Amino acid sequence: MTMRDSMFCTHCGSETNQEEIASHENWYPRAGFIKSEKDGLADKEAYTVYQLTERVMRCKGCDRFHIFYRERTPANPEDHVVSYQVPRPMDRRQPEWTRHVNIDYLPLLGEIFHNYNNENYISFSIACRTLVDMFLTDLLGDIGGFEKKVKVCIEKGHVTAAQASILEFLIEAGHASAHRGFSPTKEISEAVLDTLEFLLRERVVSKKAEKYGPKIPTRRGS
Repeated sequence: MTMRDSMFCTHCGSETNQEEIASHENWYPRAGFIKSEKDGLADKEAYTVYQLTERVMRCKGCDRFHIFYRERTPANPEDHVVSYQVPRPMDRRQPEWTRHVNIDYLPLLGEIFHNYNNENYISFSIACRTLVDMFLTDLLGDIGGFEKKVKVCIEKGHVTAAQASILEFLIEAGHASAHRGFSPTKEISEAVLDTLEFLLRERVVSKKAEKYGPKIPTRRGS
């Protein structure tokens, strides 16, 4: 017998009534390992068990499907429970205006939003730095490293000193992830994505001003 639940629909972006199409629950082993030294070989294998509940749901609003998972691992003093769904809810959707950016940026931009929404923050941070490098190279040419590019951006008036400090924040986060395995928190990652969107959107707005500015009537006699 089917059940109806109010659950979050990734496609609708809100809580909707959903109908259960199928469900399954079972216990499974989970393999692990034990190491006596951080940089040594794994000494022995270890196993735990967990209960996996899977529910296939259909949204009554858009008719799209989701799978909701619940993993329960017996532990003292209480069970450890993890719940998630596929497709996952998106914290940030790629803005509509990104269709106006350089077409070469779009594959990497898609990866950036995918990694952010899936909490792959190291890959996300590195990809953001890569996109900024592409952006600065297109703007200035291949004139050297990040430090020189930011300096020339200020000298040529492409960014203000305040904007340059924002840019440096994004670049440093990417450096730390690429070279020191830094995993940004969600809050830092959100700030990095805000910075990236700010830079790209300013460029899009500038292009629109260049395109539509001449169509605005000027004052008579000017």
